[in-house]
Amino acid sequence: MNVTFDTSNHEVSRKAIQLIEFIKALEATKNKDLKLSINDCLKSISVNDVPEAGKYIYNKLNVSNFDELETEVIDDEECKIILEVFKVNRIPCPEPPAELKSYLVENWNSSRTVITANKLVSLIHEAGDEVDVDRVDKWIGLRNRWVEEDSYLCKIDLLFSKLQQINNAIQSDPDRIEFILGNAVINNLNKSINYPLIYTKARIRYIPEKNSIQVYCPSNSVKFSEELSYSKHDDLLSLDWSNLVSFKQEAELMDFVVGDSSLDTIITNNCRLLNPNIKVFSTWSDVVEYTNMELYIVLEPILVLRDVNTSNLGFLNKVEESLEQNILSGDLIDVVVGENQSANSEDIEIRSDWGAINGQSSNVFFTKPANRAQLEIVDYIDHNKSVVVQGPPGTGKTHTIANLIGHYLSKGKTILVTSSTSKALGVLRDKLPKEIRPLCVPLLDQSETEISKAIEVISEQLQQYNSEHYRVQIKNLVNEYEHTYTELESYRKKLFSIKCKENRHLSIQNKPVPIKNVVETILNISTSDYSFWNYINPQLTFPLSDIDYKFLVEYISKIRPTLEESHLLLQKSDIKIEDIPVVDSLESNYKLKKSIDNELESICNVLNDILENAVSSNFNEQSLELQFDSKLVTSDLISELKNIIQNRVVLTDPYWIELAGDALSGTEDTNQWHKLYASIEKGMVLYNAYYETGLSLEDISVDNEPISIESRNIVSHVENLITNPPSFISRLLKSINVETECARIRIKDQSISSVDECKQLYCLIDYMSWKESFASLWDDMVGKYIEKYSFLSILSYTKGRNIALWCKEHVLSEIEVAKSWYQLSVIPVVELFNSYGIRLSIKDNILTTPATRVKNLINNLEKLEKAIFCFDDLCNKNFVTWKTNKIKFEKQLSDLVRKADNQISKSIFSSYEKNDFNKYRTWYDTLVYAIANTNKREEYDRILDDLDRIVPEWSNFIRENTALNFKSYEEMQSIWFAKQCEISYHENFSDDYESLLNRIKKLSELLLNLAKQIVVKKSWYERACTTANNKDVHTALASWVTLIRKIGKGTGKSAPMYRKQAMEQLSIAKDAIPCWIMPINKIYNTINPSSMKFDLIIVDEASQADINALPILALGDKVIVVGDDKQVSPSGIVKIKDEEIHSLQNNYLSSFPNRVLFDFKTSLYEFVRPLSRQVLLKEHFRCVSAIINYSNKYYYDNKIIPLRDDSISPLKTPIVPIYVDGFRAGNSKINKHEAEYIVSAIEACFNNSYYDGLSFGVISLLGNEQSEYIYNLITERCDPADIEKHSLICGDAAQFQGDERDVIFLSLVDAKQLDSDNEFLRKIDNSNITFRQRFNVAVSRAKNQIWVIYSMHPDSLRDDDIRKNLLYYCENYGNIEFLKDEVNSLSESPFECDVATYLIDQGYSIKQQYPVGNYRLDMIVEYDNKKIAIECDGEAYHSTEEQIRRDLERQTILERIGWNFIRIRGSEYYKSKNETLQALDNRLKSMGFYSEKVEGGHLLTDTVVDTIKQEATKLCSIHQLEHKHEVAQRKLFEEAETDNNEFILDSEYNKDKDFETPSLFESNKVVIESRSNDGDGLSETLRPDFYSIKQKILNSNVTEAKSSNFNNFNKPAEVIESSGEFESDHEGLVNNKPVSGNQESIMYSEDWADKDIYVFGDLGYITKLEYADFLAEGQRKASGRQKNFFNNNMIKVGAMVYNARYGVGAIYTVDKAQKYVKVIFGETDKHETFIRPTCFTQEKLILLRGRLRPML
Repeated sequence: MNVTFDTSNHEVSRKAIQLIEFIKALEATKNKDLKLSINDCLKSISVNDVPEAGKYIYNKLNVSNFDELETEVIDDEECKIILEVFKVNRIPCPEPPAELKSYLVENWNSSRTVITANKLVSLIHEAGDEVDVDRVDKWIGLRNRWVEEDSYLCKIDLLFSKLQQINNAIQSDPDRIEFILGNAVINNLNKSINYPLIYTKARIRYIPEKNSIQVYCPSNSVKFSEELSYSKHDDLLSLDWSNLVSFKQEAELMDFVVGDSSLDTIITNNCRLLNPNIKVFSTWSDVVEYTNMELYIVLEPILVLRDVNTSNLGFLNKVEESLEQNILSGDLIDVVVGENQSANSEDIEIRSDWGAINGQSSNVFFTKPANRAQLEIVDYIDHNKSVVVQGPPGTGKTHTIANLIGHYLSKGKTILVTSSTSKALGVLRDKLPKEIRPLCVPLLDQSETEISKAIEVISEQLQQYNSEHYRVQIKNLVNEYEHTYTELESYRKKLFSIKCKENRHLSIQNKPVPIKNVVETILNISTSDYSFWNYINPQLTFPLSDIDYKFLVEYISKIRPTLEESHLLLQKSDIKIEDIPVVDSLESNYKLKKSIDNELESICNVLNDILENAVSSNFNEQSLELQFDSKLVTSDLISELKNIIQNRVVLTDPYWIELAGDALSGTEDTNQWHKLYASIEKGMVLYNAYYETGLSLEDISVDNEPISIESRNIVSHVENLITNPPSFISRLLKSINVETECARIRIKDQSISSVDECKQLYCLIDYMSWKESFASLWDDMVGKYIEKYSFLSILSYTKGRNIALWCKEHVLSEIEVAKSWYQLSVIPVVELFNSYGIRLSIKDNILTTPATRVKNLINNLEKLEKAIFCFDDLCNKNFVTWKTNKIKFEKQLSDLVRKADNQISKSIFSSYEKNDFNKYRTWYDTLVYAIANTNKREEYDRILDDLDRIVPEWSNFIRENTALNFKSYEEMQSIWFAKQCEISYHENFSDDYESLLNRIKKLSELLLNLAKQIVVKKSWYERACTTANNKDVHTALASWVTLIRKIGKGTGKSAPMYRKQAMEQLSIAKDAIPCWIMPINKIYNTINPSSMKFDLIIVDEASQADINALPILALGDKVIVVGDDKQVSPSGIVKIKDEEIHSLQNNYLSSFPNRVLFDFKTSLYEFVRPLSRQVLLKEHFRCVSAIINYSNKYYYDNKIIPLRDDSISPLKTPIVPIYVDGFRAGNSKINKHEAEYIVSAIEACFNNSYYDGLSFGVISLLGNEQSEYIYNLITERCDPADIEKHSLICGDAAQFQGDERDVIFLSLVDAKQLDSDNEFLRKIDNSNITFRQRFNVAVSRAKNQIWVIYSMHPDSLRDDDIRKNLLYYCENYGNIEFLKDEVNSLSESPFECDVATYLIDQGYSIKQQYPVGNYRLDMIVEYDNKKIAIECDGEAYHSTEEQIRRDLERQTILERIGWNFIRIRGSEYYKSKNETLQALDNRLKSMGFYSEKVEGGHLLTDTVVDTIKQEATKLCSIHQLEHKHEVAQRKLFEEAETDNNEFILDSEYNKDKDFETPSLFESNKVVIESRSNDGDGLSETLRPDFYSIKQKILNSNVTEAKSSNFNNFNKPAEVIESSGEFESDHEGLVNNKPVSGNQESIMYSEDWADKDIYVFGDLGYITKLEYADFLAEGQRKASGRQKNFFNNNMIKVGAMVYNARYGVGAIYTVDKAQKYVKVIFGETDKHETFIRPTCFTQEKLILLRGRLRPML
């Protein structure tokens, strides 16, 4: 995708750049109001908001060590679990003793109410009653512990609800909001800045199995909040952002936003670069409010739900820069601004072929079923720059885009698919063939997992790719596709022709005859004796007159028998003697064949002598073949062999032959050759050094002698004197004269004087030395064998100049050729044969000398070539001549037999076939004699000649038969007419109608399958060809795969470095991906405009994309914009004043005549539409027809074609309008009554089996306040598992666009105000585009059923109010007359009635005029939830060609969506009614449709909807009563608040009573990480005091416990009121039974152990599901590197352990000295063992995280 735009003849429009500058100015203005405070975000969860870890919560939000975070693979991505909250079942307050109730306030059972023992005892004493203080103390203590636990559970419940709301918000609007885990929160004094510097995207999911909500984050996905640098906030402008890049890189290399040891260092160091005065605190509690502390940072994590802050300034800058540098073209933007209208001016011809109905074409390849509109999109975009596709709801926009992607990938195009929402793109990739999905990478969140997978697959595929193999496959597939398409078109035209004939009169003797009359004539007049009339023209009258007919009858019966045979021979043919081949020509051609046989045998003998292959030949009439090992030698092989021979190396010199032999046999002295090559290279270097000196040998003398190799010592001596001159004393002592010594060496008569001159002499001496050694080596290796290449000869050639270079250029090449002779001459021939499947093996005697071996190979090779070329000449000359003559002779003789089929002609032909030329000559003479006879039957022949022209079969029959049965002339005329009726009938109706339909269906399926294969093969082929020469991409692919393997789990020390390198390689390897799928906001941070350009951009949901999407058009050559202006458009909710926008428009867009349109309210769809080709998608598949017809009627002028079969909907009633007596209070946008009813109805649906497996949605038509209120109610009243199971989300219409649900609840919210005197509600008419779009989207989200809940009376709405239209439609949709297709107005034919009557009589269940969307079928047959369509093609139904065409188009479309058809032809029905109807009956049975008893049909009321309504009303009443009770309780509580001080429990009173209140969180001292939610609802602190209650519950429910599964233990315990429950004292007696410590000696049924639990003595139990989790944990730890064995600190009763042999166990007892412990296992025969603590390691007892459940 690194494509540079060709600007050779293109001038980029300035308007495109002006538009970019305008959008930049808008973005900069918008960033002024960027929200930088967490308080302004939607929701947040701080560390302090999360209760401490315990039974119902897993909290690692503030973990200090990264390794403490649990890792889990979720959706193929490694994630860190940071928070998990379980749904709690809050238990009621313990019941007080009966005698105390009268003294308690009414809301005593609320944990917010404070009750003290002192006050309660005082009240009783004041009333004059006796009081059992112990019982009061016991109950108060019990209640206080309950209050403590309930307060804790309340916090968890609130957190769970908050997370549910966050989950719904994300699901409702995943593109506008995001959920993050932030850290390093930067703050200023007034908290206008309160924003995380780093964050990672957090995800949330509900886990039904555990009834918990889990928050997790992808690993290694730390991001830096770059929006801080864009902000115009004064405090942030003071920071130095020049180090932003390094800050960002360091932050993004961190392991995680929490638990990373480098966090403190990175933040502190980099923030000081931003501002040295920034202070960094570890927690909020450390923050000190200094007056001069302008900015400070707190290193404490926080979860934030916020609006997505996407700034595209960086992207816009790059686009503008690329436009100015002509890297990008502004063509598409020019189209938007009206500068380049010619780009979309080309007209195309609309497809009229039948295949277009199914989206099939000879040159367009769709991988999924398609329609005509999709072909139009391809046709338009191929000839224009832009196409706008209007996609009404449910018309398969995603399906269409998937087809377009597949087609254009097969064309080698690069594609960018984007949308304003990720919902529209979420399932797009799954609709593509699995094989090409790696070529299409969806980036729908911040994870790059999909890129990684794609690049890994692409890398693997490209390494294994064989382009030639794929090219051949593609060619074959395309040929098969074209052939199949042509065949399919012919069948469809044939079908159309048949249907046309079926509905009109037959023309016989140029007169119209009704089909009924034709059939009657055929049935009444027998024509069996007149088979010779089978081919007469139906339009001809009887060909003989009365006179001619009588003459013919008389002649045949009386005259013809007396004629001689020779006359008959003569009269039967028009034979000329020159047309018969003479015998000499036949004999000559026969001899030529023998010659070919002999030469072919000779060739085979020669080849068998020189080859190891088995050579054979085949000579037949069609071909002359030469075979090597049964493989053909083709003409292409011979042609390529000739090319090889022309370039073959010929060895002439014996030495070269000998050298070639040595190389072949491996006996060459490679060391010597290497030495020679090295010497040549050295000589070239030495010569160049010598040449650069400019000296010659004549210029130099040493000691008055020419310079020689031995002169080196003298030069060295002189050089030393020059470099280190001797001292004065040395010169005196050694008598050294430097000048004299230098004079020994003369250069051009001058004494040597410098070191440089010495070095020049060294170069000369070195070269001379090399030349001397080289001469000897050269002559030894070459010169002594080849005189012309001796060293002396070379000296004469070169005249001493650069001998090494001359040798290299002139001789080494010949040496290499000789050494490589076998590879250059033999191997190419062998490989050529191998490429054609022939493993050529030339005979090679390796036992001879190498030279002889080469000579033999040369000889064999020449023989091979000569034999092959001889065979080629034989094929092209002699064989062609022989074959041409043979064909000529056989044609002449065949014509003879055809003209005169008698004994003479047959004998002549037989003689020729047997090569009996003597007999041939005899019969030839006989024929010549017969031809010489004259014609004696002129009149007879004239009549027969006339018949020959009209009815040749009849005339031939007369000639060939002697006994003929003639009838009267009138009878013959009737038989003639009957025969014409029969022929005409068969011509029109002889085709097997059903087999034709089946053939069309099979060919259509085959065509779709071929298209898919072509797309897959071509897509990979084009990708391979595109990247074939891009070495950088291939290198990056390989490097990336290697680095990813090195990263592994990402926990190593080098992981950050590898990750950084991998990302660098990834940026290059991205070019291997041809198709990217990402939302628009993802493009800003992913696509680099200067390096990534696309052939095609597809924008889905473009009607929701605003002006910020326009710059994306610069990335592509062409664009397909998919959207719908009848659905939700950009809201324009940007806090920029209109005046500011108008000012920017005037400043930047002054040359734009339509500049006022360029704001945040105009969609990309509206920008592109005016100057683009437009296509409407009409076929609707989502909703049942009653629902979509609302949109069809009021928004799309009935142009939509609903195709979904309403009968397959699981719900009978599609639209349920419900009036609720609700209202809006004041300015609130909440209608609580509507909300209450919707929630109650949803509760009822959840509990109704008819709604099992269906998804739900709630849409508010008046903002989000209502939907949020409804969702909060749902989370309070419905099981989270049900919410998850039904995929329930709540939101407004905009949030639902691109989404769908089986059932939608629509809340109109609006209602007349309570205090309003206005007669009418505010008007919302068609001029309110926003509301029209909302209503269209909201209604069309429902697939099966929509509930419209409203509180307004239609009379309070004006007639043109769109709400009134909706309500009127909902109440009357079954009676509204819609615009129908023309087919609906056609009357039924009697033929159809007869068929329907027959089927009813046979007991079939049928429905006539059955609707499928807006189509209607003549009738359908139903059986066992299956349906089949039956169409009657009668004489007066669908009669015109246009009606027939539409009828076939309807069938084609319905077959594409799964309907099967049986068509009954009227012609067959009228001819044989009983047989046709019986055949229909048999056909139905063969397809699995049988008769059944049909009851009298009548419409039944929808009992399911009635039940839901009743249940919803009942639930509403219950909730209203509960609400009133809560209000009353709240009032009582508020009144009691004033007396709180009197009810505070006195600490001295507690001390006197020796009452101890255990801490709720004592159990949390042990790390609890099993995170299961199967508690029994009571804490450990409450369990001892409630023992007697539990024991009674157990005893009363023991039978039920035996049959229940483990989920039964989730239910809260039932509290039994009894005065005897609290008789035990607090010192350890319960019902007079001892209780010691935490041990409970309880009774239980031994049968439990065999049911759904594992019991560990009286310690407690676990469920089977928990046992499986424990077992998996133990096995995982046992296989890990570090075995988590016990140490002495871990030895405690109840600790869970794992042993590979015995499974899961628990420590049962520990002796006082801790020398031995008893372990009891729950699975293996209740195995018990005593183990010494020192032997834990040997026994491999592994600690498990978790604990037993108590027995209740």
